[in-house]
Amino acid sequence: MAQPARATLLDEALEAWADARRGVAAELANIPARRAGFRPAPGARSVAELVRHVIETGLMWSGELSDPRGDFTRMDFPAFIEYYAGDVAGRRTKTGLLDLLETTHAQGAAQLRAAGDVGMLQRITRFDGKRGTRLAWMHHGIAHEEYHRAQLALYARLLGLTPALTRLIVISNSEMSLKPGGDPRLSGDRTDGSKRVRRGPRSGRPDHAIIAHRHVSEVAPILRTG
Repeated sequence: MAQPARATLLDEALEAWADARRGVAAELANIPARRAGFRPAPGARSVAELVRHVIETGLMWSGELSDPRGDFTRMDFPAFIEYYAGDVAGRRTKTGLLDLLETTHAQGAAQLRAAGDVGMLQRITRFDGKRGTRLAWMHHGIAHEEYHRAQLALYARLLGLTPALTRLIVISNSEMSLKPGGDPRLSGDRTDGSKRVRRGPRSGRPDHAIIAHRHVSEVAPILRTG
């Protein structure tokens, strides 16, 4: 019986990027379209601007890393964005951005896969002038998307919403608790059969969104630097 092919380092990196991009899309989908222009403080990116930034930079780094002649010092950052993603700036609607998150990721993943495992282990000059493997830089790009995914989750809290990933975890835990042999600690029931007391705003405990609003002045400087 033939053994399944082992995942390569590039396969694993592409899987990680796909997960990060799905996460960004889920957080955007969770925010109402009418709040796409929300920004937590003057000078911070709006929801739509943050997502466009993710799309633009994803196109930039996937394109440059997959080019054998790639070199991140051959032009400045704004020029790179214009070169690889000059037509993205016009997309402002939630539906359009969700579509671009999917299609541009598929484009970039195909380019990186075509570059191949050996190609991605070749060195490239980074923005700081140092040399490193293309695969290592790809992980930097993935981390960048996870960073902005977390920002979108914070935006959701500031809007009084539950972030998409948090909703997913709560649903998964609830389903696990209902399965035979599931951990009862994940449900609202105590192990002795009595009901667990659920605390929240009505029982005097501050809601997370309220806490976030109280500390927006502390968070805003961080958001502006994204």
